Amino acid sequence: MRHLYTAFAAALIASSAATAQTAATRNVRLTPNKQAIALAKKSNFRPAVKLGSTAASGKHFNVASTTGTTTTAPIIDAQPEGKLHANLYFSGESFVDMMGYEAQLPFDGIWGKIVEAPDNKTIYINNPIGAYYSDAWIKGERTTGDTIEVKLPQQFVHEEYDGMSTDAWLYKLVPVKVEQDGETYTTFKPDSTSQTVKYVWRNDSIVLVNTTQDSKLLGMCTEAGEWYGYGDYIQQYTVFDQQPVAPKDETKATQMSITYYDSGQMYGRVKKAVREGNDIYIAGL
Repeated sequence: MRHLYTAFAAALIASSAATAQTAATRNVRLTPNKQAIALAKKSNFRPAVKLGSTAASGKHFNVASTTGTTTTAPIIDAQPEGKLHANLYFSGESFVDMMGYEAQLPFDGIWGKIVEAPDNKTIYINNPIGAYYSDAWIKGERTTGDTIEVKLPQQFVHEEYDGMSTDAWLYKLVPVKVEQDGETYTTFKPDSTSQTVKYVWRNDSIVLVNTTQDSKLLGMCTEAGEWYGYGDYIQQYTVFDQQPVAPKDETKATQMSITYYDSGQMYGRVKKAVREGNDIYIAGL
């Protein structure tokens, strides 16, 4: 049996902290590498309307027809007052534009945080989509039973990069087909029937209410509702209370060479390892 004495809990927090520099730093979680693009083209993923050279530039085919009015102003970029739940494991499925192809990709192991306000009704969700990093919070309210309703749009990104600024809002989106240059594409636009999404907080899990029939997407958009090419279809937060494991005597660590493959290329790293009986502990895996 193999254990990782690099604490998974600590790694989860550290990996998030490493990307959580400031709200003014661009950070896309899912990198459109060659392997991901190839898989998207071979699969049944639907081709999307191509974005501009930069996904956050807003220079892409505009299917928005309404101007959004944010439901929470200004952007909530500081932790709200209340009871913090900082031990949540955030996972799900995202739709991300991959060089003109709309790929559905999983995300996993993201540090989730939620605050319950003192009124025991208002709920704040940090970093609300897995497809794009933001340190801001969105606001929801408890309604009937264990249901939380989030009224959109809400701003959750304000970036300043190379002298330019970008702002993004979270919208409830639905898939639509559009015609461009004689071809049919599928993309997402704001749902004209409702801009409210629901979560269910039951026991140790908080889950986005979404079915195939709903087909809603929590998407990153301009204020007018133009999709930036990032959004989540499935979201789940679960309580993560596991503790780190470690060898009894870390001073006995030796150097170990590890090789691995990524996108068809072989790489190597040197790590510390400790053998205790039948158990092997590896640091920094």
